[in-house]
Amino acid sequence: MRVVADQQGRELVEVAKEAGAEVVCATSLKAALDRDWDQVGQREEALGLVLDVLQVVERWVQTLQQEEAQLAQPALAIAKQVQAQDVEIKAVEEFRPRPTGRTRSRPPVWRSYRAGARVRSMDVRVRVNEGQQQRLVEKLNAMQEQQQYLFPGTMQRYVFEDDADPSNVTISLIWKDTEMPDESVIQQELSDFKQELADRAIIHT
Repeated sequence: MRVVADQQGRELVEVAKEAGAEVVCATSLKAALDRDWDQVGQREEALGLVLDVLQVVERWVQTLQQEEAQLAQPALAIAKQVQAQDVEIKAVEEFRPRPTGRTRSRPPVWRSYRAGARVRSMDVRVRVNEGQQQRLVEKLNAMQEQQQYLFPGTMQRYVFEDDADPSNVTISLIWKDTEMPDESVIQQELSDFKQELADRAIIHT
């Protein structure tokens, strides 16, 4: 995350909070986990937490701009290699007492983007066609895995499902104004995106 923070001109702690991975950026990971290391159960719980954070970071990297994601890949690959070599996944999964993720003790502070640019955003409203919810989810997941429809120049892309009405989905696209392409480029990407999902949803901007 440090290379991404440097690329964006932001503090490491700020980027770590955004990614949901503050614990692994602490000066002492052992102290941040705050466990009784003499207890096997607590050691396995701590390892489970670290593995959860690794999954969170992997998903976060997929939302980054291509150049930033490429910067993060070497460190991510090393973490995955260590996991593959040294971690007994079965024991950790059997122990985990809590769901994946992290609960904030307090909300993050307001902040201004400080990389010499302004941030622009666009919300894409997706209304799922009747009976197409599962197919839409599968398609969006496939797009993420295959890194399709990245919308040129975007620094972040998020997908939000309406808890009250799952047939409503919002896709938020975020650019730095210094890297935002011409409107014609954005509209062409949106047109292609709409066409890809035409049999599953109606899309508005």
